[in-house]
Amino acid sequence: MAARDRDRGSIESGSAPLAEIERRVLSCARLLLVTLWAPILTLGSVQAWLGGTLSIWAVLGTTLSYAVALTLFVLRRAPVRLQATLFCAGGTLVSWCSLLHAGPLLGVGLAMAATRTSWTIFFGRRGLVASVAAMLVVFALTAWASLEGISDIAERSPSAPRTAGVWLRLWLAMAAGLAFVGTLVHIVLEGHRTMVQRALASEQRIKEQSAELARTLDAETHARRAAEDATRVRDEFLTLASHELRTPLTSLKLGTQVLRRTSDGPHVERMDRQIRRLERLVASLLDTTQLASASVPLERADVDLAALVTEVVAKLDAERARSGSVVTVHAAGPVIGRWDRLGLDQVLTSLLENAIKFGAGRPIDVDVEPDGDAARIEVRDRGIGMSPEVLEHAFERFYRGVSWTKYGGLGLGLYVAHQIVATHGGTLTASSETGVGTALTIVLPTCIPPAPRRESARADVGVLSPRVAR
Repeated sequence: MAARDRDRGSIESGSAPLAEIERRVLSCARLLLVTLWAPILTLGSVQAWLGGTLSIWAVLGTTLSYAVALTLFVLRRAPVRLQATLFCAGGTLVSWCSLLHAGPLLGVGLAMAATRTSWTIFFGRRGLVASVAAMLVVFALTAWASLEGISDIAERSPSAPRTAGVWLRLWLAMAAGLAFVGTLVHIVLEGHRTMVQRALASEQRIKEQSAELARTLDAETHARRAAEDATRVRDEFLTLASHELRTPLTSLKLGTQVLRRTSDGPHVERMDRQIRRLERLVASLLDTTQLASASVPLERADVDLAALVTEVVAKLDAERARSGSVVTVHAAGPVIGRWDRLGLDQVLTSLLENAIKFGAGRPIDVDVEPDGDAARIEVRDRGIGMSPEVLEHAFERFYRGVSWTKYGGLGLGLYVAHQIVATHGGTLTASSETGVGTALTIVLPTCIPPAPRRESARADVGVLSPRVAR
């Protein structure tokens, strides 16, 4: 297809920039015919008539120049192909007539070169080859007619050659000149056409890519909105369900307390433990929705972190006793900072419950120490540990790295703890090795950070100790 376009020329290539060049060339052609070509031919005919050398070729060439000029002005709104054909064909005929009348003069040669260049501009390689070949054939026939006496060009034009050798040299010079000029014009136009086509192809690719990107962005926008709507509906449902479950749980808890006063047997203890577990699960669901919606601000106050850790360990004494683990708190003294006490209570409860649950009955160490302008807490167990694949997702919401049937839980504890620590401007990190144990490290600034990431963490008032599964 590209080769056919090059052969046909720019008229059939569909290039708007080249079509603009063609229109400008036609405008120049009309101006050239009216202001230069036709007047020169008219003047030449008058001089030939006065000198007694007027021929039919001079009259025909002058008449054709006026006819072509008039036709181009009349058809200036016509298609470019029609105007180009008229101009090139008329210019070729006028050049031949001038050659047959005056011989190989400079002006005639320039006229032939201009006409042949027009063929190249409008019709490409085919126009170049056809016009050069036709003009050289006519030039050869003119030389033959002059040498054989068939034409009286030698009598009218003193510059006409008298021998075959001179005609041959002129023919070769004209062939070389026409071929050189035509080839140069063709190369320039071909280069311009190639650049224009590349630019148009690039522009088309950019448009297609932009359209594809717009469609992709639109699809992603719709998908994101649908996901946001689904998440909002889910969070609203979890919030409503959590609040609705609190009422019967409160009644069950009060009933358990009454049973404790009348009969404190193992079945009552088991019932109370299951109610506390269900209460923590409900609190975890509510905490998750509140953290996602950023609806509850932190309530900062001076908190002794060492004392708070000791309180949480004491609160979990029953769970620790059932697991067989021994929890040791290492604190050299008070570690004071402005934190949300209930939020940190929930974080420490989650981490210690995890250590007790997955500690395999082995010792658990809790280190509390100041760290410059921050406080550092590390909870280390010697239990089952986590693989690198599980550790990578440990703080994701609803992620579980172990079987639910064996360990239970919703997979929310570490996620909630991580979010609460983040709202304090701190970090919660984990390191673990399968079969060796897990270390969870909290670093909290002791004062309010200059740009806290989010001021919402504390869940509804109640038992804030979610049960977590790694």
